[in-house]
Amino acid sequence: MNRSEISAMIYSIEKQISLAKMAREIFFAHIGGSYAEPALTKIRGTVELMEKDVKRLKRELAKLPIE
Repeated sequence: MNRSEISAMIYSIEKQISLAKMAREIFFAHIGGSYAEPALTKIRGTVELMEKDVKRLKRELAKLPIE
């Protein structure tokens, strides 16, 4: 992958993270309580995985030569 492809992936994942966090807040506000906990846990886990992907991609990006 080249720098622009990695940058585009990072941007896309960061947007997904932002949307997932908003969805989590909205879901909790409207459902709340113990009913929401399984879904909130799944969203939280997904966000953590995406954040790890972003960190990994940023490390890859830093290793590539500047064009």
